[in-house]
Amino acid sequence: AGTVVSTSTAIATTKAIAMTTLQKTITGVALVTAVGTGIFEARQAARLRGQNQTLQQQQTSMAERIRQLQQDRDDATNQLAAELAENQRLQSDPNEEELLRLRSEVTLLQAVTTQEAERSTAIAAKSWLGRVNRLKKYLKEHPDKTMPEFQFLAMQRWLNAVEISGPQTEADTNLDEYYHGPIYFLRTQAESDFGVRIEVALRKYAEANQGQFPTDLSQLRLYCDPKVETLIEQLYEIKPASILPTDRVKEMNIKTDWVVVRKEPAVPDSTSRGAYFAGGNVWWNSLRNTRKP
Repeated sequence: AGTVVSTSTAIATTKAIAMTTLQKTITGVALVTAVGTGIFEARQAARLRGQNQTLQQQQTSMAERIRQLQQDRDDATNQLAAELAENQRLQSDPNEEELLRLRSEVTLLQAVTTQEAERSTAIAAKSWLGRVNRLKKYLKEHPDKTMPEFQFLAMQRWLNAVEISGPQTEADTNLDEYYHGPIYFLRTQAESDFGVRIEVALRKYAEANQGQFPTDLSQLRLYCDPKVETLIEQLYEIKPASILPTDRVKEMNIKTDWVVVRKEPAVPDSTSRGAYFAGGNVWWNSLRNTRKP
């Protein structure tokens, strides 16, 4: 009997221990589950808060957009209503109706006037360009009246030149006389404009060579367009600055010892001469040169 009691006690003790272990296990699992659930729920809450904030921002932006559209609609509605009221008021009064008709006619007249002005401008421009083309045709037929620097003239120079002689009339049968003024203008402008290209080349050369002046014009080859350099070599030469009038040197405070000048004057028999250097240019009247270019 004592043995039986001991065995029963042992079994009961074992069951108690087992139950205690199982309860601890269940409690631990529940605790882990609770912790995991808490973390998951916290993450979900954070994500939902972020989405909620984004939605709120979008709603704010949408509300502002709707408000702006409503404002635009109200403005357009008010403007239309005002115009309709004005038209009704004008139409209800014979005098005001006449004013409304006159307004419409003025608007139409302004549109027609604008079209006519544009048409007249186009016709004038076409006529102007036609005069330039006729002058160029004349020069092509009389190469002795042109000069190589003409190829560098801007269109504005040609337009200005034909304005000197004005539109050609039936009385202008002597084209040599008719084009004398424009050609004189083009020659002087061509030399002056080309001289600027020479100045630029001389300045670039000086900057690259410690302020020196070239000893030969071929040395400018690296500092200008090949076509420009070719004409410089063909038509121009280096001269000592002593050829310049003393008063002009003093007046302009010219410091250079050398200048570049055209071998022949741009205008036949002209006494006007130009000299070019890195710092600019100077013009003066020389002794009459009877040589032809």
